[in-house]
Amino acid sequence: MKLTREEHRSLYEQMQKEDVPCSLCDSRQQVEILDLDKNGMPLRTVICGRCGFIFTNPRPTEKEMLAFYRTTYRGFYTGASDPAKDYNPDSRVYKRAKWICDFTLRHLRGRQAEDIRILDVGCASGILLNLLGQSLPAAELYGIEPTDSFAAYARENTRAKIFSGQCHALNHYKTPLNRRMDVVTLVHVLEHMYNPVQKLREIGEFLTDGGLLVVEVPNILHRDCDAPIKKVHIDHVSQFIPSTLRRALTQAGFEVLDEFTDTYAPGKRHAMTFAARKNVRLSGERPFPFLTANEFEAIYDVVKKKFVLRVNKTKDAPAKKKLTLWSRLKRKAGQLRKGANPEHSRSSE
Repeated sequence: MKLTREEHRSLYEQMQKEDVPCSLCDSRQQVEILDLDKNGMPLRTVICGRCGFIFTNPRPTEKEMLAFYRTTYRGFYTGASDPAKDYNPDSRVYKRAKWICDFTLRHLRGRQAEDIRILDVGCASGILLNLLGQSLPAAELYGIEPTDSFAAYARENTRAKIFSGQCHALNHYKTPLNRRMDVVTLVHVLEHMYNPVQKLREIGEFLTDGGLLVVEVPNILHRDCDAPIKKVHIDHVSQFIPSTLRRALTQAGFEVLDEFTDTYAPGKRHAMTFAARKNVRLSGERPFPFLTANEFEAIYDVVKKKFVLRVNKTKDAPAKKKLTLWSRLKRKAGQLRKGANPEHSRSSE
């Protein structure tokens, strides 16, 4: 059962919060984009002034969010808690899983199926593992799912070994998985993770050298996404655009092989899908390229138009609030144009 708008606000206000630097470059130079989410929660979304990463700040602590995922997430986010619906070929989830399955298989051509070990992090109902298992009957399949009811359904409807537990604590699964994977899929999971580069590095530790990582996240700059505020809610602590996802993967030691960023595909709602290969030569700490003032302003202007113009059309937003938000953003953009932000340089803080 979905929560009311008042219940959304009450849930968020009761959570313990933390103020954080940018997860990609550790900067605290941030510009506010929004101060509410799609449900009316007073959620603050910011863009990093050094790398362009968009994220929630302050955000609920990880402990608060782990409890949220265990008990509330599925009904809160989807408005439904029936994993069987994912197996309906007419459902959006099924169509998306089928597309990602085909996308993954294209990058596995030439591999012997009996040698392939696949891990789906955040496997939900197991529909992607089910489809991969049909196409690769000899492959070893594994999944991690934080919601107990969905994990149980995945066990019953796939031949995969399913671990019921948090996707954030990936290192806990090294021992039970025993050997490294050839493929890891991360479908609409990375935007939920607090330290995406660190988590991508941990995922790299699960992969064989040259192993394949398939990542799909919302693309708030997708050309058909006329309401990006719908992507802004409590569990999406990280918001990616193609450039920041590309940077995060490279920073974590992956070589990007393929990108699907701004085109329609069945079941995909304004999402982007990347295929990347683990490259040991790229592993370890790497210097992060900071944006110049002009590069930042170019990203900021696009994001501002996408978010703010939509907020101005939102009936639930009071007129005074909409005007205040628009004026504040215009003022900050003007400060950037005048060079008032000394942090926009390629030197470290």
